[in-house]
Amino acid sequence: MPSVSMCSGCDDTGHVCENHPTRPWDGISDADNACGCGAGMPCPECCDPVPEDGTHSILAAFTPRHLRGSVEP
Repeated sequence: MPSVSMCSGCDDTGHVCENHPTRPWDGISDADNACGCGAGMPCPECCDPVPEDGTHSILAAFTPRHLRGSVEP
């Protein structure tokens, strides 16, 4: 039985197409609806914005909240 993703926007990868932010980015996702017409960006549905203050790792912005574990925001 196929697994059900927690986030349909990015297929649980944390990356969506910058031109189509409701579709997973094909640079990291194998989903049938993945799109690669733009660069990858953090998923607006399950990730936090890229930190602008320079004090937090950008890694947290590309890691879905439900997969973070020990990654600091």
